[in-house]
Amino acid sequence: MHPEWAVRDRDGQEVVSSGKPDAQALPDEARPFGSWTFLCPSGEYLDLMLRQTAEICELYPHADGLWFDICGGPWSPSGPWCYCDNCRRGMAAEGVALDDTAVVVAYAVRKWKNFFAKCREIVDARLKDPVVYFNGTTFTHGRFRLWEYNTQHDLEDLPTTWGGYDKLPLRARLFARTRRPCVAMSGKFHTSWGEFGGFKHSDALRYEAAQMIAFGARCNFGDQLHPSGEMDLATYRRIGEAFRYVERVQEYGLDGFPCANLGVWWGNERATSTGSFAPESNHNGVVRMLLENQIDFQVVDEEDELCPERLAVIILAGSACLTAEQARKLEDYRRRGGRLLVLGESGLDADTRSRFVLDVGAEYLGPPTFRQDYLLVP
Repeated sequence: MHPEWAVRDRDGQEVVSSGKPDAQALPDEARPFGSWTFLCPSGEYLDLMLRQTAEICELYPHADGLWFDICGGPWSPSGPWCYCDNCRRGMAAEGVALDDTAVVVAYAVRKWKNFFAKCREIVDARLKDPVVYFNGTTFTHGRFRLWEYNTQHDLEDLPTTWGGYDKLPLRARLFARTRRPCVAMSGKFHTSWGEFGGFKHSDALRYEAAQMIAFGARCNFGDQLHPSGEMDLATYRRIGEAFRYVERVQEYGLDGFPCANLGVWWGNERATSTGSFAPESNHNGVVRMLLENQIDFQVVDEEDELCPERLAVIILAGSACLTAEQARKLEDYRRRGGRLLVLGESGLDADTRSRFVLDVGAEYLGPPTFRQDYLLVP
């Protein structure tokens, strides 16, 4: 009914989560799983969202809070940055050049934070100590700090659905730095949300709950009501076994902050001049090796006090991610007795990846000639 509310790319096409926009899909084409059109929180659509938020709070004044889904702001290196008519007018008024990715991104961040701030203002004024969360703000490339308007962070990892069991530890440690409550999420699902008929063994649910508590997070186990309208009691018996275990251990972990003396440097918080992000796969690999050896860790960056008395070692995970100022801070940490483990390209400058900005005792000659390197040991 309102195509003007849709997020548009530079060519004016609707931006969808997967597949084609409805207007372009042929009647006999199979629809992809979970496809929707992203909407832009500006103009009349913004006004509608704010009115609905106020209405919900007024109709349900004793609600615990609001959970806003699909806040598809700057959540990936490619966007979706919006070029709808509202955004084009707004960027024109601010003198934003549409071919300058950095300033387009900055405009998008301001637009989404305006939406978050106005929602928080409405909710805070009408509900007592509300819980507020905007889903889509806790991705690991969090340099935009979109999470600032959350009162808590929900980490939608669903270990047997997407991300695997190794996804939560990194995200939990990353968002522990904000000192706000975290809620980890799972369910009986084996393929995706809304799977009917599948069951997960109670041992798996108990393990997932234990991992959540161990990383300081609360537990959220999801289910999907069957179309018959009847709850599957076997599901809740299994989930209940997990929560009986949670009752035994929760006091040891909830809202805990790691006291580990090993830091994993977070280089994903900033984009390079080309607009790309350091790949998260390097961090996942490092964290996986640490956990397999039962070595705890913190996530650190230039905002932390890099004190050798508190952090014996800092690992740089592999991606070129350093500015001159970040390198200076790490070198100062090293001179005061700290130790650095510099993997892959992580000693290089983030923008050009052509020179070392850390003193590693070597000169950078360039990237490998081949995809695999071999070492001959005499």
